[in-house]
Amino acid sequence: MCIIVDANLASAVFSRPPADEMRPVIKWLFKGNGKLVHGGKLTKELLKVSKAGSALVELRKNRRAIDIEAEDPSAFAAALAWCKERCRSNDPHVIAIARLSGARTLVTNDKQAMQDFKDKVLVPTPPGRIYQRAKHAKRLLTHTPGCRGQ
Repeated sequence: MCIIVDANLASAVFSRPPADEMRPVIKWLFKGNGKLVHGGKLTKELLKVSKAGSALVELRKNRRAIDIEAEDPSAFAAALAWCKERCRSNDPHVIAIARLSGARTLVTNDKQAMQDFKDKVLVPTPPGRIYQRAKHAKRLLTHTPGCRGQ
């Protein structure tokens, strides 16, 4: 299962200790079978958040992070261009990551990014889902068919 953590909640997810609502995400990424998917602008944003940057380095070392842009820069550029034309939010890079990776769970509190992520044209089947609370863990921190990290 792959997950995307938007920069707007990265400090809550990766702080030590993490925010109570984000503890299941950290446990799942570091001790479970989860993988963090990132790339492009999102990678740069995550690296700016000190705890997120160090967590990203550790996840990469343990093969629990996937840089979608690094895997295929031309495919990422094409997906990003397509998303920029269609997204309402300022996060077309997040939508491009979802489209290319198959990740269908996004950790965010950005309302416009949520709308884009749930738009079936932008994020096709399976549909995009939003993680915001610990009660979402059982339902959302599971395997998503088609995720490249599986």
